[in-house]
Formats: sequence, structure tokens, C-alpha cells
Amino acid sequence: MFDANAAYKAWLERAYDATAASRDDSRWRNVSAEHDALERHILNAGRPSIGDRVLELGCGTGTLTRKLAHAVGARGRVEAIDLSTEMLREAMTHFMHPAIEFRKADFDSIDLDASSFDSIYSKWAVELSSDVRALLRKMVCGLTATGRLVVLTVGDPACSTVSRAARFIRHGFFAPADESHGTPSAFALASEARLVETAHWAGLGNAAATSYVSRIAFSSLAELVEWLCETQGPIKGLLRRLPVERRVEAKAALSEFLSAGPESEAVASQQSILLAGSLR
Repeated sequence: MFDANAAYKAWLERAYDATAASRDDSRWRNVSAEHDALERHILNAGRPSIGDRVLELGCGTGTLTRKLAHAVGARGRVEAIDLSTEMLREAMTHFMHPAIEFRKADFDSIDLDASSFDSIYSKWAVELSSDVRALLRKMVCGLTATGRLVVLTVGDPACSTVSRAARFIRHGFFAPADESHGTPSAFALASEARLVETAHWAGLGNAAATSYVSRIAFSSLAELVEWLCETQGPIKGLLRRLPVERRVEAKAALSEFLSAGPESEAVASQQSILLAGSLR
């Protein structure tokens, strides 16, 4: 019997493995600057301090992990988890710190000890979960009595260039019944109110959400398309499922699609929602 969740996780791992090496390429300094600003919002919300034990789910290439390690110092502990072997390899290649333990795992499947972390973080990862509600409840249970949960997730997909591009390729180049690219969670964290409501359901007594809109300018539409196709896991994962000649066709069609939309000025947009809160 076909296991849709297993297929989705396998596709997800391959997709992010394929983007790891180009994710932090110097060509994308404008992207890195925007992401750095969002990570500082995350740190301000979580307030990690010297000696804390913290957890990061979906650490990617480790840009936030580094900041967390500096915040907790050598006496603290940062447990950084990711599904992608290559993402973790990039993270460990470019930054090692005595406080960090990198670990490969599917955060939907791991068990967290109750009341074991002073703060838990996730940046653009919980929306990839097979069961977002269960994952948030697991994260809340892992907090100490005074611990804080901080999650940055994708907001309204209609406001996201990445989401629009992935949806265009999925609908334009795959049959509706084709499950080769897996089945992501049907749960969409598309509003501040819904995210806070879900956090309360998960046991986070004190929670608030704030939206941030990013607009990243590229030198040309061609550069924007290259960034989407080389660094964004959902898009590269879909392209890799196509024969080579169809990939070329898909990229050309994507460029034409974006040229008729808000991205015609070579600007990538995204709404992100930052959830922060504590047990009480």
C-alpha cells in the first residue's frame, strides 16, 4: 500500500538535500540580509540567555543556530535538528561551537522529554510537518515551566512568491493524482488568529503572533527564477521529479508566469508569522 506520508518525507529530504549547497551562496546576499533581520526578531522574542538549554527544529544550514549558540554560550546547549543530511553537513562545515549538537531526525517522529528546554525555536519548518497541531503540542510539552516557544512560519500562501511558484509548477507539470512529490500537511497556518488559536490548543497559555512582510529585490527576473529553482526546496524538489527537457520547459513557463504577476519587477514577496509565547 502506498504510504503518502513516507513518500512526502522522502521527497522533502531529497528536495532540501539538493538545495543545501546553494542556500547561502554569496550571490544571495540580499536574501541573507532579510533572513538575518527575521532571525533577530526570533531572538528578541525568545530571549535566550547564558546557560540555557534550547532546541531548534528544522535548523537548515544553521544560520539561526549560530546566533542561539552565541546567546547561550559554552555553558548552554543548543540541540539543532533537521531532516536533511546535506543541510546539516553545510551547517557543520561552516560553524561549530561547543554548545551545539547537530542531529538528523524527522521532528514529527522524535520524542521530546517533558520540561527539558528553556526555549524551543523553529524557522520556516513547522508548516512542512505532517501534523502541525501534534508537533506544536509536542514542542509545548518540551518546555520548562518558564520556557518560551518561538515559531516563524509562512503566512498567507497568496502573498508568497515561493508558494505561488511551487503551486504553478505542481499544477502545470504534474497530474492531479500524481503523488510522487508526496502529500504535505493540509493544515495551513495562514493567519495570526489561527496560529494563536492552535498554540492555545497545544497548551501555550500565553501566546501572541506578529506578521512580517518581506520584499527581496533581485537584479532581474531571470535571477529571481534562478534563486527560486536553486535554493527553494519545494520548487527544486518538484523540478527534480521531471525529465531534464521538462525542467527547462518548466523554468521557462515559470518565468513567463511570474512576469505577468507581482514579481514582474523582480521582487520576491513573503508574509511570515512569528508566534511567541510561554506556558503562563
